[in-house]
Amino acid sequence: MAPKYFSSISTKIVFLISLVLVVTATSIMYFTQRDVGRSMFDAQQKSARNVLELVRLNIRGGYNRLIADKIDILNRMKADLKYIGHINHSVIHEFQALAGQQGAGAAVAKKRALNWLSKGSYEQVDVFVFDTSGQIVGFSNPDNSFEDFGSVYDIKSRRLVEVMNSRNLGEEGDMAVFQWQAAGEQSVKKLAFFIPVPEWGWTIAVAIDFDNIEAESERVLESIVKLLEKTFRKIKIASTGYAFLFSGEGEILIAPPDIDAVEFGSALNAGTGNLLIDDLKNAYLEKVDSIRYPDPYSDRYELLEAQVSYFKAFDWYFAVVVPVVEIEAPGNAVLRRQMTVIGLIFLVSTVFTFIFVSKISRPLKVLSDYAKQLPKMDFTKESKSSDQIASLPLKYTDEVGRLAHSFVFMEKELKKNIKAAIESTAAKERLEREAAEEASRAKGAFLANMSHEIRTPINGMLGMMELLTHTDLSSRQKDFVATLRESGNSLLSIINNILDFSKIEASKMELESTAFCPGEIFESTAAMFAEMAQNKGLELVCSPAAELFRDYIGDPSRVQQVITNLCGNSIKFTEQGHVEMSAEIVDRKDGEAMIKVIIRDTGIGLDDEVQEHIFNSFSQADSSTTRRYGGTGLGLSI
Repeated sequence: MAPKYFSSISTKIVFLISLVLVVTATSIMYFTQRDVGRSMFDAQQKSARNVLELVRLNIRGGYNRLIADKIDILNRMKADLKYIGHINHSVIHEFQALAGQQGAGAAVAKKRALNWLSKGSYEQVDVFVFDTSGQIVGFSNPDNSFEDFGSVYDIKSRRLVEVMNSRNLGEEGDMAVFQWQAAGEQSVKKLAFFIPVPEWGWTIAVAIDFDNIEAESERVLESIVKLLEKTFRKIKIASTGYAFLFSGEGEILIAPPDIDAVEFGSALNAGTGNLLIDDLKNAYLEKVDSIRYPDPYSDRYELLEAQVSYFKAFDWYFAVVVPVVEIEAPGNAVLRRQMTVIGLIFLVSTVFTFIFVSKISRPLKVLSDYAKQLPKMDFTKESKSSDQIASLPLKYTDEVGRLAHSFVFMEKELKKNIKAAIESTAAKERLEREAAEEASRAKGAFLANMSHEIRTPINGMLGMMELLTHTDLSSRQKDFVATLRESGNSLLSIINNILDFSKIEASKMELESTAFCPGEIFESTAAMFAEMAQNKGLELVCSPAAELFRDYIGDPSRVQQVITNLCGNSIKFTEQGHVEMSAEIVDRKDGEAMIKVIIRDTGIGLDDEVQEHIFNSFSQADSSTTRRYGGTGLGLSI
């Protein structure tokens, strides 16, 4: 039943229009929010990418400056080393020449040359000489404790005593970078220029600490970080967005504003339980455009969205972070404005629709009131249609006018048809009554004929089979005759059930009133089923009450039929155990007795659902029962 507020067509039309408006408004707001949100998100991502590119350009500029400075320092160092190396080579060459002019031996000349070398002093530069075996024979630093150069390899994994000795080294000399570790000191990286003195089997090496270049690079790198920090402070993303920088090892180089770098480096991502820095690095390595995570420094764990980029040369990661609320804020503002405008449109449209529909529904209400009066009208008497109803077809030319015209036409036709129906009803009732009586007579005659025509031949066959059993037959033929007799009895029982059921339905069943003993009927029925129960290995118990062994007035054949049907069902559906037949008087009043018959068995039983329909005509528990046990389903029905 529809609710009361939907009882009028005007309310339904207003509701329908309102529903259309609501669905339209909801769709507009949904798609607007989606599209505006997507546009805002794309704009934020584009802005973040621009910021990341700006940071990358700043880092690239610093990197280029660092590389340029490093190359310049390296070139100057190489030039200084070559200059010092050539000076020492020239001096040793002069010692060789003086030894030849003065007639001094080579040993004396070497000693003088090494003595001169030991007195040389160069800022941050060491000069030493080694022979072809790698033994250092002279050093500009008198405190040097490094004597064997034979185990030194450069960064290219070359054994320097092999590639830099006087036999293999060219006249122009060569450069190499290697690790130098004097006794009791830490290992340091050296850049050296090697030039050969082939006449004496020496190689002059001029070395400088390569760490000086690294230290200079570190100073330049620090200046780059400071410059980037100033740039990061000037970057404005949304209202509270920011950028920060960290190394691949997890060191925070530029922390977010007002957050300690060490503390931020150990901050956890509440969404994953991992270090936030690790999740940001993994997001870049997995090529994820952006990552969202709860703000670890917010009490409400507001969501932040970060985009990450990477500068491989420095192993630096830099991220741009914006609160998700600020990304969605413009879209939400647009949605609120749209909701306000749509709400006003909805309100105005509803009022206008209600006024318009009320005007349209007024004649419909008149027709509705007229329709309610129709059941109370006496169409057997002459009367005129209502003037208001009759005027509607003239006043309205639309569906309302056509509907009113139909009402007027319907009233006229009802009057005409009711009169015709009254005149034909009496004749029709008479014909129906005669037809029913004729059908009942025909059914009775059919039942009587069928009872005689079907039972007579079957009884004849059963009699002949009984006579046949008293003739000389083989045991096999006797079995055949017994099977035929049993089948004939089953067929006669089925036909009797069908005919009895037909009589019951046609109300033609007549019950006898003769004296009989119910107890004896119980015992005779039990005796009839005794052999059948014994063949199945069942115990058949018959225990009627003692008061039933006296005469009562009734129909003994029908009583026996009911007991036979019930007992036969119990034995049929019981595979083992027993079947118990009992009866007792449960009520005695005014010369009448109510006998309660009880058949109990240990068979398959009946479910509650089956009990609801098992007494219907032609019904059994299920199809499998018919297949396994047979039967027509009429026994319990009768």
